[in-house]
Amino acid sequence: MSEAAQRGLDSGAGVRRGEVEGAWQDSSDGSLTLQGDGRFVAADLRVDSQEKTAEGYALVDGAGEWLFIDKTSQPTILLTFSDGRTETVFVRKKDDGAVLVSFTDGERPEVYSRARSAN
Repeated sequence: MSEAAQRGLDSGAGVRRGEVEGAWQDSSDGSLTLQGDGRFVAADLRVDSQEKTAEGYALVDGAGEWLFIDKTSQPTILLTFSDGRTETVFVRKKDDGAVLVSFTDGERPEVYSRARSAN
């Protein structure tokens, strides 16, 4: 069983673009905000990259444009940073809600849940 399945992550089938718009955060300091106009801002986004830390992932900061791709039962979000580099974030379901997932070190899922409001 994959680590994603062990964490209770299901296919993202049926999740719509509007459901992923907004602010997301991981269990540390990582955040990703997907704006309705197709722009995004990322801070400490954990991704699988050539420039990895000792823990097996890269921390990415920046802004750019995002595209929701729903061609299969596994929707993805393509992030194109203003400097031209790209990263992919996967859309999954957990506990009847959408979550975003980046895979670090090729296998380990980093799960992004809805950011809590600062109220």
